[in-house]
Amino acid sequence: MQSIYYLLIIPLILIIAGILILRQKQRLKKLKVKLKQNWGEPVEKKRDFEVISRFQAYNQADKNNEYVIDDRTWQDLDMNEVYTLIDRTMTVPGEQYLYHLLKTPSMSFNVLQERGCLIKQFSDQAELRLEVQLLLSELGNKKGKYIHYLLWESLPRTKAAAFIYILKFMACLAFVSILSAEYLPGKLLIPVIIFTVNMCLHYYTKRKILFDISAFHYLGKLIRISRKIAQSPKINLHKIQNDLQSLLKPVQDLGRKMAVLGMSEGNVLYEYANIFFLIEARTYFAGIEMIRKRQKELQKIFELIGGLDALISAASFRSSLNFYSEPVLSTDKSNIEISNIYHPLIKKPVSNSIQIDKKSVLVTGSNMSGKTTFLKTIGVNAVLAQTIFTVAAKEYRCPFLGIKSSIGRQDNLIEGKSYYLSEVESIHRLIKAADQPVVHLFIIDEIFRGTNSAERIAASIEILKYLNSNSNIVLAATHDLELTERLAGLYENYHFREQLSEYGLEFDYTIKPGPSKTRNAIALLEFTGYPKVITDKAAENVPERFTNSSNGRG
Repeated sequence: MQSIYYLLIIPLILIIAGILILRQKQRLKKLKVKLKQNWGEPVEKKRDFEVISRFQAYNQADKNNEYVIDDRTWQDLDMNEVYTLIDRTMTVPGEQYLYHLLKTPSMSFNVLQERGCLIKQFSDQAELRLEVQLLLSELGNKKGKYIHYLLWESLPRTKAAAFIYILKFMACLAFVSILSAEYLPGKLLIPVIIFTVNMCLHYYTKRKILFDISAFHYLGKLIRISRKIAQSPKINLHKIQNDLQSLLKPVQDLGRKMAVLGMSEGNVLYEYANIFFLIEARTYFAGIEMIRKRQKELQKIFELIGGLDALISAASFRSSLNFYSEPVLSTDKSNIEISNIYHPLIKKPVSNSIQIDKKSVLVTGSNMSGKTTFLKTIGVNAVLAQTIFTVAAKEYRCPFLGIKSSIGRQDNLIEGKSYYLSEVESIHRLIKAADQPVVHLFIIDEIFRGTNSAERIAASIEILKYLNSNSNIVLAATHDLELTERLAGLYENYHFREQLSEYGLEFDYTIKPGPSKTRNAIALLEFTGYPKVITDKAAENVPERFTNSSNGRG
């Protein structure tokens, strides 16, 4: 009779295995359809920039020679919002690597061209990217937020090696007690005593563990998914696959060990076995030692998988744009040609074109006319050009640039700094960078608007002259038309125009050559309903040298 039961168990196991395989195939089929439908669409998900930025922080500590977008410029250019628009990643390494890319513009054409080729490959070969995405989906971005601690922090060394031997001894004792329970006095009494002792060791060890067990579990998944990508015949990324295979060889045992960590979650039977045989405690200490020895290889695996995820995300971002081009990055440090450039965050953007030849640029115009948006448009696209080799423009010819800005400024009440002092410190960053060997694009909006006009103009002239040295390019917006006259010859003038009609101010948001010739501040007061005694007296007090300018009525 027993043999019949055994024979029935075999087909039951096969049926269960078949059901699981079928469910997995159906899941992958649904996911594949979803990935195709969502291609080119932004992804809404919860983003923790404190976690997302950690790889960049570790990486920058190791590579001080890389150019990095400073925090002020990142904030000025709204790069968290730009990152959110681009981010369609599926894994923690992908999220963190994409942030790292956008933070560190490359000064190497070969590096950028290689990225561009991969992005194009993912854009053109749907089956290739889907195969990679399906594997990345198995890794996901859950429970991996602390993996960087394992890969970049100095891992703790076990001070008492004897403690590891105690864990091993008690695990062996537990195993023996089960096998020999029938022959022991009191039968289950000794196994129960050992279980109690091991439970104390288990929870004692768990309190001592500095890292979330889920990070170990995620690391194990990272190794397994990396192996699948390296060995998949459907993925024709031979260089990356070969690099992964070389890196995986010395860590293959680690992947198996990491797989057992975190398995007890939601599994009561496994949790009892985990406690009795001290599975997680023993695996933790063994894993720590293995990770410490192979951190460099694991870091590189993290980067390769993160890079694949990030560049697939960049390919999806490209397909979402109205139009785009790959930048032409030249060695000519004095010439910029940009055709039909626009800001990717604006839903219905107005594109603009500009040519800069051996001169910096002053942009004039009234508030809301488009000056600040234009500055940010150039800045954001300069970052994208040297990071994901993509620009929201028909044409973009530009030298390799470091990018620094001084746009948004406010009083710092916490540190007791005035608006003007904050601005002085912000501009000082640019001055210190002006003498560096890297050619910089300096973006400035309304320089020194926090102080009196006489000193503002005097200081602005000298600073704008200084920043224009060493082939640097300055793109500055200002209301001070005197600057356009005093800096003629060094700066090319452009402006945005507006009209005051019966409906109020109207803007076309199109940049035009030459300085602004419209003045509409007083006319706008009149339109809004200010008393005529105010507007008439104000108009009389405008200096004579400004009265020949148009009042903005078109």
